Amino acid sequence: MRTISEDDVRAEDPGPEFEERIVRALREQGLLGRSVQSRASRRLGAWLSAAAAGVVLFAAGIAVGEYHGTRRITAALEAENQADVRHAAALVQRTGTEYVTAVAKLAEVSASGKDANEASQGREVAVSALRAAAVELQQVAPDDPLTLRILDVVKPASVDPSSTPAGRRVIWY
Repeated sequence: MRTISEDDVRAEDPGPEFEERIVRALREQGLLGRSVQSRASRRLGAWLSAAAAGVVLFAAGIAVGEYHGTRRITAALEAENQADVRHAAALVQRTGTEYVTAVAKLAEVSASGKDANEASQGREVAVSALRAAAVELQQVAPDDPLTLRILDVVKPASVDPSSTPAGRRVIWY
């Protein structure tokens, strides 16, 4: 077997045919890939990678936008609900104050002894309103012991059909 010296390597240029033979031999042995990527296939791969990255960025943008939009809508609804609750509480407070004022006025009229029949009717209306308020309050807090006690104490008046004159209709509140 002949050994190759440094002078032999420097002296001769093997040329492109030698390289082609080596590449072909390495491919036949499976040590080198079968095909070399062409420039067009590399461009196509780069374009597909860019398109996939664009789709991922688009989807991520939609997801982040939906997340933040949902949070903003939830916060707005909670704020609106709080405003509704505050409005309802203020309405109950104002109406309750008016109720107490009206009952106090009824007590003054009743104490004066004038028109006892109207004072009695006013008392019935006041008690019926108190009961109706307790029934509504029970919807807010079903297990509230104070509301349950009010409902036990303020029972609706029972109507005895024999106690009303014939032809007269009585509407109970």
